Amino acid sequence: MPVTPDLPQPATGRNIVKALPRPPAYLAPYVEVLGGDLAIEFLLAFGGADMTFPNDAGRAKDGAAARMVGGERLVALADRLCATRAKVPLGDRWLAAALHAKGFSIAEIARRVRKSDVTVRSWLNGTIQPNPNAKAGDDT
Repeated sequence: MPVTPDLPQPATGRNIVKALPRPPAYLAPYVEVLGGDLAIEFLLAFGGADMTFPNDAGRAKDGAAARMVGGERLVALADRLCATRAKVPLGDRWLAAALHAKGFSIAEIARRVRKSDVTVRSWLNGTIQPNPNAKAGDDT
């Protein structure tokens, strides 16, 4: 799968890229269907949005999501999610870990996920524990 031009390469001079971290269960369908790089781009672009998924690829040619990932992948994602409507999760913590594995700096990650560098650093170091009362997919 080619790297999309919308996802800039890391500004660091290192060429070592670690494997992406395992996604949590609520993000796994997106990563399985779209692949790691495209899932990152998709979640950054559409995270938090209510989305209606098409039943067939012919109906999926219009819209920003179809232009980004293609109609057939949207149909496959709908099948994998077992839903025609869903709220796309934000997945900020996993996105931060995935971008870090790709070599992005803390500052770049913070800008991409719209959080402070302190928050991103805490997520990556594991010093912030998730809120036990939070709903699934709530990464704040």
